[in-house]
Amino acid sequence: MAYQGVKLGTISSQKNFSTLNKWHGLSTALRRIIGSNNSPKAAISEKVFKSVLWDRALFAQSARYNAKEIDGVLSLDEKVNSLSIEEASYYREAVVALRLAKEVIKVQQDWRANAIAHLNQTGGFSRSLANSCTDWLCLLLELLSMVAEIDHFQRKENKQC
Repeated sequence: MAYQGVKLGTISSQKNFSTLNKWHGLSTALRRIIGSNNSPKAAISEKVFKSVLWDRALFAQSARYNAKEIDGVLSLDEKVNSLSIEEASYYREAVVALRLAKEVIKVQQDWRANAIAHLNQTGGFSRSLANSCTDWLCLLLELLSMVAEIDHFQRKENKQC
C-alpha cells in the first residue's frame, strides 16, 4: 500500500523525513547509516541540519540499489516512456526514502534492544523507552493515514444524473 502511495505521488521522500523527524531523533541514526559507507576522512560536522543528513543518507542508500530493482517495485518499466526524467527520479527517490526509513528504524530498534537488556540487568525502568514506538508499521500507518486525509485511496463513486 505504501508503494501504491508512492505511485500516486502522495508519499514522498520529504514526507518520510518529516514523519520520522516528528517521532524519532534522526541525527545519530543517519550518521551511522552514512558512516557505514564512508571513510573516516569524510566525517560530517556536528552542526549539519537533519535535512542535510537525510539527503546524504538518501544518496548513500540509493547507491546501494539497482535502478531496475526500484523500477520493478514501482512497475516503472511499463511507464518509462510516458514519464519525464524528473517524475521517474521523484518516484525512485520516494522508494529509496521508504527503505532508508526502514533502515533508520532498524538501527533505532537495535539501540532499544541494547537499552532494554541493560535495564533488565540493572533492574531499572524507563518510561520513555517503554512508550517508545520506533516501529516500521507505525511509520507506514502514519504515512498512509496522512495520504488518506488528502482523499487518496478513497473509493470513487460513479455519480450519474
